Amino acid sequence: MKTQMLTYIITNHDRSARAVAELTRDSAYYCNGYKPEIIDPINISQAQFVFENLNIKLNKETPSITQNEILRFVSHFSLWERCVAINQNIIITEQDAFFTHDWEEIEFNGILKLNFGSYLLGYVIKPSMAEKLILHTLEHGCCDVANFVANAPIHNEKKIHPLLSKQNI
Repeated sequence: MKTQMLTYIITNHDRSARAVAELTRDSAYYCNGYKPEIIDPINISQAQFVFENLNIKLNKETPSITQNEILRFVSHFSLWERCVAINQNIIITEQDAFFTHDWEEIEFNGILKLNFGSYLLGYVIKPSMAEKLILHTLEHGCCDVANFVANAPIHNEKKIHPLLSKQNI
């Protein structure tokens, strides 16, 4: 029997994003039997609290990061903290992901990306990698999460084939 993995869908501040996230939730349930939790985005005061409390800075190499990208990053960061706290793998997706099929348990170290390409729809993360991403954030600062997860030099990344998620447009 397949292990139930906690699955989180991060929405953005657009009201229609909630409806799109519900499609993602339904596709995950249909394909994988998972029951994702829809996570409302972090608001600016919550993000400021996290930045001040943990002394997180903006990454110097990404000065043009938008407020929405910062809020999205902090949403992912909070889920990395949750992953470490519960000490189990979790699935994190964006609201516009759509699960295309079920998959068997796959051995991986660190991060299992659920799609190909330069954009990030979703990934499975292990607690050890979540902890590395947290430490990397504290050392190097916040940037666009898709670039961070895709390009941070600390990853032991694997991609699922055939791709598991596609953009729900």
